[in-house]
Amino acid sequence: MVTNRPHSAVISYKLEGERVGGVYTPGREVNLTIECRIEPISPLYSAKMGGDNIVYHYKVFCGLFDEEIPDTAVIRFFDEEFKILSLFKYQLHTEILC
Repeated sequence: MVTNRPHSAVISYKLEGERVGGVYTPGREVNLTIECRIEPISPLYSAKMGGDNIVYHYKVFCGLFDEEIPDTAVIRFFDEEFKILSLFKYQLHTEILC
């Protein structure tokens, strides 16, 4: 069977700790497993909001998810870890550049 999302990846980031009512709750690590399609790209440039150019090596296409992903997030696939350079949530899918 042919599938549109034959790969899986894990998005990881750490939530900041917070103090509520004088009690400190430490941050926790979040690991979000996604079904996706990973496309290796010869290094390309993409414009980011604000006009900055970024160099990326992979495009990852996945379904939509509700979580807000911080700038410090990384994505793991193919036994390697990559910094998420840009994340675009479209109407029907999410595109990640790393």
